[in-house]
Amino acid sequence: LSELRTPLTPDDHDTAGAAVRQMGCVRRIFLLNPYLTGDELAGLGHYVKRMSRNRGISAVLIANNDDDDKANMAMPTTVIDTDRTDKLSPTDLGQFGPGYGRAWHVSGGYDPLELYERGLHADPGAVGAILDGARNLALSCRGAPELDPATGRPVQDGASASRVPVVAFPHGLLNDGGSAFLLSSYVLATRDTCFRLLNPSRGLSLDPTGLSFVLPRAGWEYDQISAEYSSSIAVIAALCNYELDAEDLLETGLATHMMREASRLGPLEFGLGELDPFDAQIVKRKKVHTMDEREEMRDRNLDLPEDLNNAPYKGRNVANLIGNMCEYDAAGTDIMSGNGDLRATTAVDAPGSGRMGLQRDPSLYPEDEDVVVKRSSRVVDLAATFDPILKMGRTVDVLEGLREVASSHRSKSDPEERECGEVARELADGMESQSPLAVRVIHRLLQLGAGRSETLEGCMEREGRAQRNMFTQDDFKFWAEAASKGKVEEIGEFKGWKHRGVGDVTDDEVEEIIGAE
Repeated sequence: LSELRTPLTPDDHDTAGAAVRQMGCVRRIFLLNPYLTGDELAGLGHYVKRMSRNRGISAVLIANNDDDDKANMAMPTTVIDTDRTDKLSPTDLGQFGPGYGRAWHVSGGYDPLELYERGLHADPGAVGAILDGARNLALSCRGAPELDPATGRPVQDGASASRVPVVAFPHGLLNDGGSAFLLSSYVLATRDTCFRLLNPSRGLSLDPTGLSFVLPRAGWEYDQISAEYSSSIAVIAALCNYELDAEDLLETGLATHMMREASRLGPLEFGLGELDPFDAQIVKRKKVHTMDEREEMRDRNLDLPEDLNNAPYKGRNVANLIGNMCEYDAAGTDIMSGNGDLRATTAVDAPGSGRMGLQRDPSLYPEDEDVVVKRSSRVVDLAATFDPILKMGRTVDVLEGLREVASSHRSKSDPEERECGEVARELADGMESQSPLAVRVIHRLLQLGAGRSETLEGCMEREGRAQRNMFTQDDFKFWAEAASKGKVEEIGEFKGWKHRGVGDVTDDEVEEIIGAE
């Protein structure tokens, strides 16, 4: 593994945190460790930004599958041994079926416990560098045009503008700082892809990756049914120790396409490598101009028409390839069925029935087989069910509302009502299993980030400011001390917080941590 190390790799790390390889016209990034150092975060963000501006490639692919990339020396999926009989695969799980859980921890950004054990949590410069690295990585994955300083408008051919898409293929868990990859141009989910916030269970807040901007706008970009409950979805995802699975990510727009099987990474990698690079992507043929025409246009200081002909079509070959390989995408069929239920209730929806499902070509399937892929999302169901409670302005009111539902439905005779009470209890327990201070701070960040005038960059700045202050609070120190001694084994197990509950946290404490605008 020495070939996968760099001079900046810590002595106790067997490899660098990430590796980059060239495969035809695509650049593949391997995430070898789920947690990166400050230097690695900064370096990865820098390289993603530079590669996204490269006219000589088709895409940047950040991906993992069931292969052990360390053991395979970060070799491309298309050139390593494809025999996976000894590896975990969805087809080998038998009775577990879909939704069996995850096998890989893809990325968590950085490791707060390692910062504590190295004594870096008390160094504002070290903490600031880590958080800045996470922020820059998120912005690099998102991409951006070059803006004219005078007008604020995108420059037609700016040298610093992003050109090629960043494609994320996270086969496993993303948490906290790893949410930077959810801002990629394309986020391709497998059945093992999931997202969870662990920081509140560590006495910390949101990392500066823009979640306080993104979560309150869940479903907006693709006009999904989840957009009606976006603020409630944000509360569940950020405050209730809840894990979003692949279907949740698709139906809230956090992922763009459902690939389902990790085995599709090899063909995707090969296909992206075979595409033309950005500069060679031609849809409209160049018009031949006479010398007189060229001289006249130069005299009038006009661009030749062929220089602009293909600008709107650049990158569409990547979109077409991904669209042809995925099962469905976030921008496609809505999960709302015609009878108003959030889940589709029939396998086959007759034309004109008002029901919406993912249609497949009926000519390719016998009549007795399903021609609709039913889509659902538990987090959207929960947000719709508890929407009035989750929209309450005070965190303590949200918690008490959930507790009231849990208590009042416990003795109901209807099994569905008892289940509703049990789910409310689950959400309330999730809130109370985390640092009360962290929960209050995150709730306030979500409320501020939902403002109409907010920007992604502004929310990132606020998140970074709050997180810097959270590293200095007693809750993080109490948790880190216990975790470093092996006293914390399960998420939400630690209870030694400074405050007994969210009701004990004052507004002044929250505002002091978030800081002045």
